[in-house]
Amino acid sequence: MFLVEVHMSYDEAVEKTKEIDEKHKELTLRYDRETRKKISYVREKYRNMAYSHTVRFYSLHFATEDGVKKIQKIIAEADQKMKEINPSLYADVLVIPLSLDEIKKKGELYEKIYYAICLQMAEAIFKHVQKLKSNVPSKRSQRKLMELLEKFSELNVIGDKRIDEKINELNKIITESTDKIKEQILNDIEYLRQELQDMMVV
Repeated sequence: MFLVEVHMSYDEAVEKTKEIDEKHKELTLRYDRETRKKISYVREKYRNMAYSHTVRFYSLHFATEDGVKKIQKIIAEADQKMKEINPSLYADVLVIPLSLDEIKKKGELYEKIYYAICLQMAEAIFKHVQKLKSNVPSKRSQRKLMELLEKFSELNVIGDKRIDEKINELNKIITESTDKIKEQILNDIEYLRQELQDMMVV
C-alpha cells in the first residue's frame, strides 16, 4: 500500500506583496489571467484523474502498486502540459510505501481505512444510480455499474476479502429496480458513515 500526494504549480502564485497599512496588503500575482486559467484547468483535470485511482481517507490518499503506476503516468502527462504553458511550471507526485503488516497491527487504523473504502464505493454507486431516469437500470447502465465496481477492486489497498465480498454483493443488486438499489446503498452509506464517526470519537 502507498500513500500518494500530488503536487502541482499553483495558478494563484504570488510574485510579491506590498504592505499598504496594518490591515491591507497589495499582492502581485506571478501569472496573467489567461495563464492562470490554463494552469487551473490542468490542475483540476489531472488531480481528479490521478486521485480517481486512490482511496480517500480524509485528506490522505492511498493506492495500490498498480494504482501508483497509473497515477505516475497521469502526472507525467500533467507535467508536460504544465511546461507547455510555462517551462517553470511542474506537476509531480510523492509516493510513500506503507507497511500493511504494521497497519494491521494498529487494528483501528486498518478498520478505518476499510470503512473509508466501502463508503467511497457506496457513494460512487449512489451518485451514478441517482442520475438514472428509468425504473430499472438499462443494459448499458448495468455495464457502467459493473465497470465501476471492477475499478473498486483496484482501490482495495489493504487487500481485505470483505471488500471483494462487498463488490460481489453490489454486483448482484444492479439488475434490481433503481429505487431498491438506492434504498440499499443509502442504508449502506448511513451505516458506514456512522461507523467511521463512532471510530473517530476519542
